[in-house]
Amino acid sequence: MKQRLITAAVGICIAVPFFIFSHTYAWEIFVAIISFLGVFELLRALKLMPKWEISAVSLLFAAICPLFCMGNTALIYDMTVLYVCVALFLGFIAIRRILPEKLCYAGFFTVYVICAFTSLVVLRRLPSGECLIWLVFVGAWSTDSFAYFVGRFFGRTKLCPRLSPKKTVEGALGGLVGCIVFCVIYGAIVDGVTDYKLNYFTMIVTGAILGLVSQFGDLLMSALKRNVGIKDYSNILPGHGGILDRFDSVMAVSLFVLFVVERAPIFV
Repeated sequence: MKQRLITAAVGICIAVPFFIFSHTYAWEIFVAIISFLGVFELLRALKLMPKWEISAVSLLFAAICPLFCMGNTALIYDMTVLYVCVALFLGFIAIRRILPEKLCYAGFFTVYVICAFTSLVVLRRLPSGECLIWLVFVGAWSTDSFAYFVGRFFGRTKLCPRLSPKKTVEGALGGLVGCIVFCVIYGAIVDGVTDYKLNYFTMIVTGAILGLVSQFGDLLMSALKRNVGIKDYSNILPGHGGILDRFDSVMAVSLFVLFVVERAPIFV
């Protein structure tokens, strides 16, 4: 617990300047770094780092996509199609050295990880971008925190023991409630200090959905870990694991928030 809190405190100190200057290109650089590290962890977990045909194009895509898709969802689509085409071609060349199922895992999860992180860049460039970015992290990390503490002290019923043995139904419900509470509190703060107006019903619904999406994102990355037989994706964040361990919920939430705000604004 102590190591976990220390790492979280150091991580916040490093991340806060990027949030403060997120209106500059520093935000794209920050997201590109964590996107690159996330895909590196993914490829290492799949034991594909030595396979240059896949690792090189995946890491290149991870680094450049957040840098060149500023505020443009269409570019994410274009670059994803380009990556898939190149990866399929290179995968075909290396088919005798790489199991087809590993190619499928690498392709799907690389697209997921990079599109999710790039969504953070696109969200920040929207009119209410600064508020939306904080909503993503408030939703994801309040869910994680409440699920962790409620599950630890009150958890009795296992949620998905094959995917994540420590997760409980009680913890999942606690995470859902915590997300709703913190999203409403955050919305009230935004309503009080900005020109955006809060619809409390909308924010309650948003908090509930984010609480669910966040936990599904967590379980998705846990499923991959169990499938490849690892506990954490890396130890770059002591007490938390790797980038994919710490940002698993953020990735799912960022994709969902971008999907929603492109159809109906959350802050008006």
